[in-house]
Amino acid sequence: MRRSDWVSELASTGFLEELMIQEGERALMLKTPLRIHFSAEAVDQISAIYDPKFEVGGVLLAVPTIERGDRILDVKKIVVLKNLSPTPESEFYRPHLIKDVLNVWRKGCFSDNEYYIPISFHSHPRIEFDTTADMTRLFYALSPVRTSKQDQDFSGLKRIRIGRSYFMIPSALLLQSEIIGGRTVIGFYAGGITPIDFGEYIARLTGKTFQQIWNLLSGWFKEDPRRKWILVPLSAAFIIPLILYPKQAMAILLIVLMLLASQIPALSVQEGELLPNYFGILKEGLTISVPKG
Repeated sequence: MRRSDWVSELASTGFLEELMIQEGERALMLKTPLRIHFSAEAVDQISAIYDPKFEVGGVLLAVPTIERGDRILDVKKIVVLKNLSPTPESEFYRPHLIKDVLNVWRKGCFSDNEYYIPISFHSHPRIEFDTTADMTRLFYALSPVRTSKQDQDFSGLKRIRIGRSYFMIPSALLLQSEIIGGRTVIGFYAGGITPIDFGEYIARLTGKTFQQIWNLLSGWFKEDPRRKWILVPLSAAFIIPLILYPKQAMAILLIVLMLLASQIPALSVQEGELLPNYFGILKEGLTISVPKG
């Protein structure tokens, strides 16, 4: 299959649009709104490759289909690329990642005779909830659904040259957290079709005032009283600092509560949605929506 055939096929079925990204340079992007679907088999494959201690990465190959007028990307293949970073516990690195994605995409299209759409993915190791750890790790444990500055900076470079245009490759992030019972979250960002971070969308989910956020957090605890265990180690961790340095401890405690209040309700809301936007908890038959930008 020639790349021009791929462009023609996806353009004719309404999956691609071409935009000017800067003077004299055009880019092909997926057309939104669309949905990304994971079958039970795809969920099992992704769950099997997640490593709680090290970052993993690779390429999702999705088949574009139209169902009842909706654009669907059905994830059919997960190809893992070896992490060549000397510090795999903190980053995923391939010296020629874009070329690797291109090779996986071309090989898959030719061998399976499919018009696959490639999605680059990587994971973040699981950060355990530990109040004895430094505050940075604690904050990340309490607000796991976020892309790093490096993720955001590199996402704009993920594009494949096709003729006179570039195809902007969407990115996916895998992560786990204790605040959702160790389950796996998958979220989509960048590619010209989604935000490069989830912060703004999470803010819309949780409310813009402290009172709204506090009400959501209270409701989350009421849904399952067992969740209150989170407050026990938090309280213990701040008793001594609160006595010795009351102003500093109160400020830190407020930040921690805000982190809890912003991410926990957002994840709870997303889990209950039949068609969550941008990210969701990985489960059989998960479908994630990418709304029109």
